[in-house]
Amino acid sequence: MTITGFASDNKVYDGLTTAVISAAGTLTGVEAGDTVGFSNSGASFDTKNVGAGKTVTLNGVTLTGTGDQTNYSYAAPTTDLSGITPATLTINADAVTKTYGTFDPALAYTTGAFQFGDSAASVISGALSRAAGENAGAYAIGQNTLAANTNYTVVYAGSNLSITPAALNVVANPQTKPFGTSDPVLSFSVAGLVNNPLLGIADTQAGVISGALARVPGETAAGGPYAITQGSLATNSNYALGFTGSSFVIVGAATEPVFGLSVGQVIFAGVVNNQTYYRPGNFWHVSLNSGNADPGFDVMRGTSDANSRASRRMNSCDSVFGGGFCETWSFPQQRTRGDN
Repeated sequence: MTITGFASDNKVYDGLTTAVISAAGTLTGVEAGDTVGFSNSGASFDTKNVGAGKTVTLNGVTLTGTGDQTNYSYAAPTTDLSGITPATLTINADAVTKTYGTFDPALAYTTGAFQFGDSAASVISGALSRAAGENAGAYAIGQNTLAANTNYTVVYAGSNLSITPAALNVVANPQTKPFGTSDPVLSFSVAGLVNNPLLGIADTQAGVISGALARVPGETAAGGPYAITQGSLATNSNYALGFTGSSFVIVGAATEPVFGLSVGQVIFAGVVNNQTYYRPGNFWHVSLNSGNADPGFDVMRGTSDANSRASRRMNSCDSVFGGGFCETWSFPQQRTRGDN
């Protein structure tokens, strides 16, 4: 006796061997007058993996009847018409970011659900990659060699690796010029240029920075100091520019009139303890030690008053006569800007 007409449907891979029965079949070879039937507990594929022409076996077959079934035996029913098709697996690349001049972070991804018993380690192989380039901008992350085994069909969604600008700090240098002369070049210092040979980056100031600093307009000593501003100074798109300004000081000359002083007097300007001073020009030139005044600041002493240098030789400050350093002179005739 045999069971004929048994059939099962194809299915999508689910990690199991379970088969869906579409036709349970019928018994053939039963003698006339006998009452024999059968029952079953289901069906299963011979493997859980994807493929065509799979063998499906009817499971748990039991003959039923009124005693006649004991006179029969049967062959285990199978069919080779069913197949298992791949399941869909979504893989989505994660968006990642790095700063210009640094190394790439790991390219990661997320997946949809795996079928029964499967995991990323057992299913997925290979790695993502991204479009080449090290300048600031967005670079597509591609699937590259990332793949699943034959039980899955991958649906891939890409993303971007974004390179953000590096911080570049520019600090303007303080500047001075004599009244009536042309401005010197406004200079600055730079911190933050990227040098990473492993990425092929060796940036220079000339290659990164364009434009020039500017200063607030004005050509008088009394009108200063004048702020030094960023002007047209800029960087390329690989950097975010941070700027710190400074001051531009004009040292006066005899031709410059200043309110509160006689016409024809020479005016000298400078900064001590962050305050601007202006002095009449009939003063002696004394260079203070940098410990007592801002470095490079010249102060002056009058020659015709009671506090002339000849009468103010404190602590044997004889070096004044030779133009040397003197740390103990006082200068009561200093005028601050705006005094009368």
